[in-house]
Amino acid sequence: MNNSEDLVDFDTDVLVLAISSDDSMLHVGSASGVLAHLAPPSPKRPGRPSPPHFAPHAVTRTAVGVTPGSCLQLFDVSGVRLTIRSPRKNSTLAAVHPPEVVPERALLARISAALDHMQSVLDANPALGKDGQIQHDSVPRPEGSLIEVLTQLAVFFDPLDPKIQTNRGNWLHNLAHAAGF
Repeated sequence: MNNSEDLVDFDTDVLVLAISSDDSMLHVGSASGVLAHLAPPSPKRPGRPSPPHFAPHAVTRTAVGVTPGSCLQLFDVSGVRLTIRSPRKNSTLAAVHPPEVVPERALLARISAALDHMQSVLDANPALGKDGQIQHDSVPRPEGSLIEVLTQLAVFFDPLDPKIQTNRGNWLHNLAHAAGF
């Protein structure tokens, strides 16, 4: 590992934005939650092959944040571009090298574009807004600085616990998948 890479402890509650390169979908959550969701470790069973593991984004293991042209791009609250290191073992997040910082205004515009797209998908298919007895007809549109917007979106995307195989996320999480991934 390059000593100049700035590792982010994946056990922390640092907020991370995962956004598709075409701005069609996004996820926001803690570094540990995003890592667990995007690159969960494969279970190890001595003497037996590992069974398929619930990994909503298993197909992205080789494409998430690894190269500038990847499908999903990861950023911290400062706009620093992140990558997933060792996605088949205990994953960590690291700043891309050389460092790439995206201006706050540019990330806010990308978030807005992703939310616009998610709204158009919801408008075309209102059933995607169903959350138990509640019917949502609009996606949340938080305002403020990048950290304020990410903090609000993290609340809207919560809860998602990838350790619980039956947890497929809430309506907004599932709408994000329907919108672009």
